[in-house]
Amino acid sequence: MKRLVFCLFTSLLLSACSAKMIPGTNIEDTSEARELIDVMRAYTAALEARDIEKILAMASKDFFETCGTIEGNDDFDRSGLEAHLKTWFDHFKAIRTRIEIRKISYDTDAEGKIIRARVAYFYDISFQIPEGNGSDKLIWQTESDTKEMGFQREGDDNLWKILYGI
Repeated sequence: MKRLVFCLFTSLLLSACSAKMIPGTNIEDTSEARELIDVMRAYTAALEARDIEKILAMASKDFFETCGTIEGNDDFDRSGLEAHLKTWFDHFKAIRTRIEIRKISYDTDAEGKIIRARVAYFYDISFQIPEGNGSDKLIWQTESDTKEMGFQREGDDNLWKILYGI
């Protein structure tokens, strides 16, 4: 009986000490995690709205996108982001997207202050494009994959800005 009480007490103690998770995720519930999730939601909303200005406002001054390729011919920095988004939005007539955040990890400075973050996520995006051959008909295409978006804190308001992963 003493062993059962000890096991129950230990289980309760360990569960009380375990980190609280954001509901529906395996991500620890911290202010940083919630801020990053909010930025990801805002990015998704801006993408669906095809709002270039909002996306540019979310991009870091140090933004650099490699598009996940070794070749450098498709890389672009913050100054090339606007042209890249315009090309996307000229080609995609409508966008629907769903993201599922899988993991958030952080980089700290020498004092232990969080300065950068990486958000690993799964995305499922559908976009409407012209069928081709001069037709006015639009068709839906879908793409899904896992990706990582990088962030760093910037400015007087210390907001999370996107470094890469668009």
